[in-house]
Amino acid sequence: LEGISGAAVGQEGYGIHGTIEPESIGRSASLGCVRMHNEDVGFLHKLLTPGESTVVILP
Repeated sequence: LEGISGAAVGQEGYGIHGTIEPESIGRSASLGCVRMHNEDVGFLHKLLTPGESTVVILP
């Protein structure tokens, strides 16, 4: 994951993460990652299990 530090270094795919620029959410402002409000990322984190496969279905 380009531009992401920490635990995501060396991983492939897209990231789901918070942002310090909430006005950028919903706009094309990254390399394909999903940006969310920080409090929403915290909620999502509680729902997921490390190593678990997750499928995102878009309309």
